[in-house]
Parts: sequence; structure tokens; C-alpha cells
Amino acid sequence: MPAWLAQYTSNAKSEATRPSTLISNGTYVNNRDEVYEIYTASKVAIMFVDELGNLKEAMWVGRWVEFFSFPKDICDNYGRCGVYGYCDSDSNAGTEFECTCLPGYEPRSIDEWYLGDASGGCIKKREALSMCGNGEGFVKVANAKIPDSSKARVWMSLSMDECKEECLRNCSCLAYVSEAEKGKRANCFTWPKNLMDVRKFVKRFPKGGLDLYVRVDAVELAQHMESRRTNGKMVAIVVTPVVLTSVLIITLICLLVKKNQRRGKDIPESDDENVELPIFDMLTISGATNNFSETNKIGEGGFGSVYKGRLSTGKDIAVKRLSTDSKQDFGLARAFGGDQSLAKTKRVVGTYGYMAPEYAFDGIFSTKSDIFSFGVIVLEIISGKRNRKFHHVDHDLNLLGHAWKLWIDGKASELIDPLMEDKVWTSNMPEMFETKLHKNVLAEINAQKGNVDALNGNLETQS
Repeated sequence: MPAWLAQYTSNAKSEATRPSTLISNGTYVNNRDEVYEIYTASKVAIMFVDELGNLKEAMWVGRWVEFFSFPKDICDNYGRCGVYGYCDSDSNAGTEFECTCLPGYEPRSIDEWYLGDASGGCIKKREALSMCGNGEGFVKVANAKIPDSSKARVWMSLSMDECKEECLRNCSCLAYVSEAEKGKRANCFTWPKNLMDVRKFVKRFPKGGLDLYVRVDAVELAQHMESRRTNGKMVAIVVTPVVLTSVLIITLICLLVKKNQRRGKDIPESDDENVELPIFDMLTISGATNNFSETNKIGEGGFGSVYKGRLSTGKDIAVKRLSTDSKQDFGLARAFGGDQSLAKTKRVVGTYGYMAPEYAFDGIFSTKSDIFSFGVIVLEIISGKRNRKFHHVDHDLNLLGHAWKLWIDGKASELIDPLMEDKVWTSNMPEMFETKLHKNVLAEINAQKGNVDALNGNLETQS
């Protein structure tokens, strides 16, 4: 049975809800003289046309049950788009006219066509241009239900190329379809006139559509080939930037991943060197600098002298020894005249986490800038934690905010480093916090006077 005919017989069996016993038994005949199929009914069935013109079949199973109905969509109507027309019921989900013309043809009546009436069909675009030995060729209409085959001619056992040549040598042949695949031989169908009822394949045809090759003149063939080349170039133009962009994105992601991995490996070392500053006792520093020998001095500034030293591990260090004559013994704020209470700079120099907020953000500094920095150091010593790296599970405060919260909540003892608690905690520690840190530090800051020397002296006299 030809594939195009099997589509409909198979379709009839699959579209209805059938009982376990078939309605009819079929006999298929296909020879050089004729092709036909005979059905012998095994159930009582009727076929009729309803009041809307639909062809239906029903069978009796204790009651009449509809077995088959036709048409299923608008393109099922015979000759919906007229002669040389092509019907596509899926055209933009019904938002556009379902009819177009086959390659090389155009609507017979433009006015009727755009009014949704395609019954007049299509005509050849260039009637005067011969399609017989004049550079003509074929354009493929893929995945189609083939035209009305009542006038078609069937050639037995031809290859795809032989089918094409058979149609090309016959100037009256307007189209052909070959069932041959992969060099095999199969049936070849040719049409001499009136390509009628061509439509796009739909899924309810289980065997699938066939490729219809329509004969066109030399001009149409050239235009079609140019269109294919243009579409190929457009695809290449679109695909190339997409591919390049994808490659660049992937490359960038890979670089970022590698950079983050490398950064992850470097962070611990960087933190140890730049944030978690090592602590040395005075004896170690004195030994490393040869007791602050003049031969080890490498520089001198407003806050004191800088000495080169070497630790017992062989690592070189630089040590700043604050001068007793410096107007600032902490040294993170800039020096200014003794008669000044406030100054401002455009270039802030210092370490974030230790600089007073007004200095870090606005460049404003005074004696209380050093007091703030000194207070941060005191809190870090007491708690054993760094202000810059402090994190708490219950809130997002830094070390200073955390210390103030504990003080307000009456839980100042929780700030003490557990390693120091047994050594430094005494019954009068809360009182010392109150008198030394809370009163004296805040008093110095709020009064906007004094310096670290005065504050340190205050703390020492009350300790």
C-alpha cells in the first residue's frame, strides 16, 4: 500500500474510540492496471452526510456510536485553497490566512484572496516563460499531503533521481513525489496538471508527510536559490555573534572562578599579614633592633623614629618608636597646632576600623581622633577579637557596637576573652569599666579636649 494512501486508512482506525473487534476487513490491490481496496463489514455501520456537510460514519453497538467524522479542520475541506494553492491550518494559530500559493504561482484574484476567498486558486507568475528545456527546475514543498491523485501517474520501482528525471523530461509534468529513501527504489508519482488540495502535513496522519517537488521556471528557481543563500548567510551572521558571545561569557566565568579560587587561597595569608597583626613583647622588639640602635634607624617623622630589625626567624621588620615630643604618643591622627581644636584634610591616611568615623568619612580630625583609635585597641585587647573581622550570630554590629550593647545590657563581663578571664577578672572589674573606660574615655571624647597621654594617665592612676 502506498504511504500516502496508508495515511488515511490508518487514520480512520486511530481517531475513533473503537471496540475490540474491527468494523471491517480490507483487501488491498495494487498492480500496473489499478489500485483499489475492498472492505467487508463485520459490524452494522452507516455512513452519512450531516446537515453541515460533514461526512460521518457510525456503528451499532447497542446504540449508534460515531466512528469517523470529516473534516477535522478547515484544510480538510477539499480544494480549500484552490488549484495550485497550499493550505496550512496551523498558520500562526489561525491569526493569518491559511492559504498560500505553491512555488512559482500567485493568487488569481488578489482582492478575493485578501477577503479570505481562495476558491479561485493560483496561476503561474510568468505565463510567457516556458518551463520546457529553458533552465527550469524543482522547488521542494516539504512535509506535505500530496495533491489529488486522481490524475496522477504512478511509476513503479524508481529511485529518487530517476523519478526527478522522469518528470523533468516530460514538459507536461508539473510536480512529482517519490517514496524512495536512501537510494532505494519505490513508487514515483507525477502530476501533469491541476495540483489540487495540497496541504501541510498534520500529526494525525501517522505515516508522516511527503516532499512534493513543484516545477518552476528559471527565474523562480534562481530567486529560490538566492533566497536560500541569503537565509544561510543570515543564519551564519546571527549564529556567529551568539557563538562568540557565548565563548566570551564562558571564558569570563572561567577567569572569575579561577580568580576567586586563587583569592580564596591567598586570603588567609593576606589576613595574617594585613589584619591579624602579630604581637611582640618589648624584649623581642628591642633585641631585633639592637636596642633601638642608631645604626638601625632608617627614618624619622613627626611621631618618632623608624628602626630596621630582624626577628629570630630571620624575617625583617620595621619598628616605629614614638617620640616623647610628639603631640600625638598613639599616632593615627595627624598632628596639628596646640591652639587648634579641629582640623580637616582632603587626604585621609590610616587603617579602617581604627579611624574615628568623622575622620574616615569627612576628613575631620582632632585630639579625640586618637582617643577613638586608642579605645578600639583597648577593646581588642580585652576581647581578643579584631574590630575589622568581628562577626556575631545574633546581630550585624561591629566590635564597638557589640561592646556598647553588652554594657547597656549589663553584660560587660561577656566581652572578656575567655583566655584572659581567670587572670584579669576581679570583683571590681565592672567598677573599673565604669570609671575608666566608660566615664574617662567618653568624657574625653565628649569634651573634645585632652589627648591619649592624658587619658592613659587617667587610666593608670585609677588602676
